[in-house]
Amino acid sequence: MNKKIYIVRNTFLTLATFFMFGLIIYASFSGEKNYKNLSVEEVRSRLQSDKSEYVLVDVRTEYEYTGELGHLQGALLYPIQNLDTQYHDLKSYQEQGKDIILYCRTGNRSRRAAQFLIDHGFEDIYNMEGGMRLWNQQYGRPDGSDTPPPGVQ
Repeated sequence: MNKKIYIVRNTFLTLATFFMFGLIIYASFSGEKNYKNLSVEEVRSRLQSDKSEYVLVDVRTEYEYTGELGHLQGALLYPIQNLDTQYHDLKSYQEQGKDIILYCRTGNRSRRAAQFLIDHGFEDIYNMEGGMRLWNQQYGRPDGSDTPPPGVQ
């Protein structure tokens, strides 16, 4: 009797192990895409490099864009509450081979916006972790933050 239980238990564990291994393999090759997170340091480094490789997108409100935390120079304003009707406008940047770097106040809304864009077929989407609050803590308010958004979206 004990031998039967041992065989059944081992068979079950073996099958479960193969199943889990199969899921891991499937997930790694299924082509599922995710956005990537960037630290404020990494974003700052990119800002000092070739600007033709990316586009900055602020997903806060217009009030926040011009508010106390400021905005990153050259950032486009696409408030998250309008993203579902305006995300098509960002396709042209993807077609130009540009990465899209999203940010907000703390990184929460930009994370949701990044996932939304991924779910709608975008690639090379980045989220600035910590948002403008962390940027301001580390580097101060960005220069040029008093300017209105270019072509408010």
